[in-house]
Amino acid sequence: MDKNILGLIIVISILLFFVIICWLTINRKKNKIRNPIYNKSLLTQFKGRAKCDICSQPIRDGEGYMLTTRDVVTSSDYWEIAFKALRLAGMLSEKEKNMPQWLIQRQCSLNTGWLTCDICIKKFINVNHIKAREYALIYWNKGGEGTYCPLNGGTVLTEKAIPAALNAWNKLISMDIQNNNKTNNHDSELFPICSICGKNIPKTETTIGENVRNAGGIFIGNDWITYMGTLCISCNKMYCLKCLDIRLKCPKCGSGVEVLIEDDLKKISVKKLSVNKEKKEAQ
Repeated sequence: MDKNILGLIIVISILLFFVIICWLTINRKKNKIRNPIYNKSLLTQFKGRAKCDICSQPIRDGEGYMLTTRDVVTSSDYWEIAFKALRLAGMLSEKEKNMPQWLIQRQCSLNTGWLTCDICIKKFINVNHIKAREYALIYWNKGGEGTYCPLNGGTVLTEKAIPAALNAWNKLISMDIQNNNKTNNHDSELFPICSICGKNIPKTETTIGENVRNAGGIFIGNDWITYMGTLCISCNKMYCLKCLDIRLKCPKCGSGVEVLIEDDLKKISVKKLSVNKEKKEAQ
């Protein structure tokens, strides 16, 4: 066979191969634009390419619900999620007391549908879930096209969202105050104060175990944090080192004192709770 003819056959074969590959690729893409109702068996062949617009969890092709902007921004549950997400992202300080109006304006200006997962849809109790599911099927029938907007969807006036957003914001601030109060109460129970000067007794930079090991010894047991203070072994009065050194006696009862450690504070706190409980029962 002539070399020129052989070369021509090879070139044609290569071109034909690439044509077949391109044809298969185009048809594969077309098959992804499918009706989830009639092609449920195909759903397992594709991983989720979309994410929930509420919690950002992946949503498999053909699944989920489609909400309107009005459905979302008039929900207090949504704003609670949104405000917490801003905090986690570092875009909103926990010390901020003013509700972020810019976020409300931005979310209300969105004119496309909100794809929602099976978990987040449960937060929207006032929404018709059957309709929301139908809108999601239409969305997927359009190939998951991002500009789809459900019936009666589109942008919403900011004032329509303010009541729900304000309710969620006040709830969040109230939870912050409660958590701060719990933290302060806990700290006040375990925070050592000198019985003479009334000042706080600071912690040392090392633990008991570290002190022993630094001195060349072997330490076995609980490695408690130590404080720059002393504790009476009888009456449990606490003193800073400036007011009462470890070598002196307790000015209240005359007993000896020892180094104040973290475990002492916990025992004193439990003891106080027990005494208070006994007093209440006696009354």
